[in-house]
Amino acid sequence: MAITAIITAVVVGSLLYIDARASNPARVLANETSPGRKAAATIDELQRRIAGLQAVVTNLQLELKDRPTQVAAEPQNSEPQKFSSRLGFSFVYPGNWQVIDPRTEVYPDLSAAQAVGGNYVTLLANGAKPEDRAQITFWVLDHGLPKTINQWIAATAPKGAISEDFLISGQPAKRVRMDASLSYYQMLGNRGVLVRVMPATPTNLTDIETTLMSFALGSAT
Repeated sequence: MAITAIITAVVVGSLLYIDARASNPARVLANETSPGRKAAATIDELQRRIAGLQAVVTNLQLELKDRPTQVAAEPQNSEPQKFSSRLGFSFVYPGNWQVIDPRTEVYPDLSAAQAVGGNYVTLLANGAKPEDRAQITFWVLDHGLPKTINQWIAATAPKGAISEDFLISGQPAKRVRMDASLSYYQMLGNRGVLVRVMPATPTNLTDIETTLMSFALGSAT
């Protein structure tokens, strides 16, 4: 279609040029007082070329009409991706999701990251529609935790939040429902992870919790 538009523009422009030459009084007078045969021959030659271009346009239009229309699908990465931190944790997530803030990776270790509040990685969970998006933030800690997971929840969750049993990498954890978010807690010795999911009722919760269950917290490398 772009080729047709270009050729059509050339044809129209040429026709306007010829029409302007023919209707311009100054040029008419000049032709009457100068060798007119040469000008007439030039116009005849332009008209023959335009006729040839019009034939090319017609043939292209017929070819494009007979050619089946194909719409290419937007490529999407459907293969699961794995985020592996050099600070000793990892998780697997769908290929069309995005790690938008791997803040932990700018620090030499978790202790340094935790000291300045940089001990987190944020993941954007895409859905079928823009309003289905959710934000997942993994807060990874290696010191300063309470003695029990229930004490940790009591210290960080609002009063009245509902706590439920959950599993992360096959190990006991807690899912805590709040008004504005979902939170997931797991303690492994003196280390732990707190995961915040916003909004509190994401439409793709199954995929989100599959990602959470893949979270693995080991020793820093």
